[in-house]
Order: sequence, then C-alpha cells, then structure tokens
Amino acid sequence: MNERQFIRLFIGIPLQETERKVIAETSRMLGREIQDVRWVPRENLHVTLKFLGRCDISIVPEICNAIEGAKRLLPIFTEIGGIGGFPSLASAKVIWVGVERDVRLLELFSEMEGRLKAIGFEKEKRSFSPHITIGRSKKGVNILQSIENLLPRRSLQFKIEEIALFESVLKRSGAEYTILHSVRP
Repeated sequence: MNERQFIRLFIGIPLQETERKVIAETSRMLGREIQDVRWVPRENLHVTLKFLGRCDISIVPEICNAIEGAKRLLPIFTEIGGIGGFPSLASAKVIWVGVERDVRLLELFSEMEGRLKAIGFEKEKRSFSPHITIGRSKKGVNILQSIENLLPRRSLQFKIEEIALFESVLKRSGAEYTILHSVRP
C-alpha cells in the first residue's frame, strides 16, 4: 500500500525587493516599540490570495492549472499602505500592512476562488481582506500608540505581476516558504 504524501499550500502574490525593503523597515521600527511579536522575515513577505492547507501532493498539477488560467488578469496596479491588526488594534495577534482593495485585485481573488472550487476547494467564508502579514503575537498586543508614532504612513505603488503556489513548512524557527509554481503575464 502506497503512503499518500501531503503538503501545506497557499496561493499568494510574491513581493518585489523594493516592497519587501520598505515593509521590513516598517517592521523594524515597530519592533523597537512592540514586544512579544514574532516578525515575519523579509523573504517571507507576500499577499495571500487563498490558504489551501494540507493537500495531497497529487492535486498540485490541478492547482497549477488553476493559477495558469488566472494570469490573464495580470498585471494589476494597486497600493500598499497603512498598518492594522487582527482581530483589533488593541489586541493584535496578526499585524499587517494593508493592500488597497482594487477592483482588479478583487476580480483576481474571485477568479481564483472559482477555479479552485472547480477542483474541490471550498470558497472562503470571510470577505477578502488583502494584506501583508508582518508580525504575529500569541497573546495579542496593543499597537495603537505604536502605529500613531509612525505617521504619516505613506502608500507605496504596488504592481502585481506574479501569482504563485507556495509550499509552507512549519518549523520551530517559523514558517519556511518555497514557490512551487508561478505565473506572469
């Protein structure tokens, strides 16, 4: 009997070095003021389109085909800016930099949802809130004062020109991401 192999996957938008540099600097400044946060390494910064979770490795080619079909929507021009937290600024377990909810970005999300539903993935129950996770706290931290200290928060132009299938391997030191497949216009 063959043992099935599973991998942890998500579909996301990789950032260019320019965006990663600016966001890493924001994280560094916040890190001076906020304790008990695990900051996301610069190389792991991305926008998640859809978290797929633990998947049988045999479905990877179908996921790649779904991504291929959505590349016609690229490139997308939007902006990155503002800092927030989930579930709230007063008790943030996830600290993020926002991505403008551009009509074309929402269209890309919807297209991916449809293509993935066709191969057996459930549609997301929550509305799409595009963001770049920059830090995580197990207990939740108050970031209100810290983000006020960073004002003005400038926006950064963001050209989305790649969609990727990432493998996520959880390690003691944090998640390690590898791009398994990506598409460009």
